[in-house]
Amino acid sequence: MRSLTFNALFWSISALYVLYCYAASFFLSRAAMMRLLMSYASSTVFIMKHFAGITLMVRGTPPLGQRIIVACKHQSYVDGILMLHVMGDINFVIGNEVEKFPFIDRIVRKAGGTMVNHFGKTHAPGALEAGIERSHEDTRPILIYPEGGLPLVGETWRYRKGVYKLYEELDRVVVPAATNSGLRWQAEDWTKTPGPVVIEFLDPIDTGMQRTEFMDQLKTTIETRTRELEVEGQS
Repeated sequence: MRSLTFNALFWSISALYVLYCYAASFFLSRAAMMRLLMSYASSTVFIMKHFAGITLMVRGTPPLGQRIIVACKHQSYVDGILMLHVMGDINFVIGNEVEKFPFIDRIVRKAGGTMVNHFGKTHAPGALEAGIERSHEDTRPILIYPEGGLPLVGETWRYRKGVYKLYEELDRVVVPAATNSGLRWQAEDWTKTPGPVVIEFLDPIDTGMQRTEFMDQLKTTIETRTRELEVEGQS
């Protein structure tokens, strides 16, 4: 019953925000659109806590307003929403599979997000390159999920090259982030499990590393801490 109530509220609120944001996208500025999306994120965190018994716990220091890249573990549909709540105005990298949802494409572009190809399901030639080009003058933090999908708790997927392209071409420090969100809301599951979701910001990776070294360090850092958070969250 708890999951049913939460899901009914979550999808109803989501639908209302989509309609409102789409209509507002024709006259609001990018910054105003982001404030609307942050309001949606805060509403989601509120109903997660009060209707699903899921609380948000942040560890480490969120790099707010810094010209960096945050590379985060991805286990749940809600991950991006939670990061938006924690970090505020960010340049988020999102797979263009969201184009299957009505109105989302325009909202993402109006908010200044970066669309990239998602496992070949949709095709947008040069999407990442265009996003990188726009990001040179964008001082907001960039949020990316290197696995490009939603592995289950305990799973690790291949880390895709897009995170290194951002790191190399923009010459920005990367802050890894781990999470155990899948323990409470795994992938796109209907059932929700009460308890804390932890997002932990880890030690930054400085610029100048070669691709293999960078990718190995990023993956090891995120996956090691994620496994630890999973064990902690199940104890």
